Amino acid sequence: MRSVILATVAALTLAGCQTANKSGGPLLISTAETVSLQPGEADIIAMDLAGMLEQHFAPGKTTFTLQKPASGVLGPVLEGKLRDAGYGVGVDPAQATGDAVEIAYLVDRYDQSYVVRVQAGQGYEVSRLYRNSDGNFMPASGFSLRNGEDVQ
Repeated sequence: MRSVILATVAALTLAGCQTANKSGGPLLISTAETVSLQPGEADIIAMDLAGMLEQHFAPGKTTFTLQKPASGVLGPVLEGKLRDAGYGVGVDPAQATGDAVEIAYLVDRYDQSYVVRVQAGQGYEVSRLYRNSDGNFMPASGFSLRNGEDVQ
């Protein structure tokens, strides 16, 4: 009986560590859009990212605090897509509650593509390439999870 109780306590402790790692701690990237996105491109990226975040953070139970740059079109579009998906979204990290998951993103040029990198909390980071091919803006790679598995 004692070993069952100890095993249960150990499992709950480890589960708590995993949960804390997803949401807390300082982010390693700061939000920036170093390239100018067109509104349609921002919409495609934001829909894509909101869908990816849905696979790892429960809508209706998760509140995000979104770092937004001083300029750029992706921040407001991403905020709207996250709200549409059922997330609470704050935009002032100074007013975030203790359980809010902070999101930062980076949009940059890489070769003939855009690279979009997102960090949500301390333990979740995803990146993806996007390309404008023959007038169609679309993903040019699968999602890549840092310290995790590739997700298509």
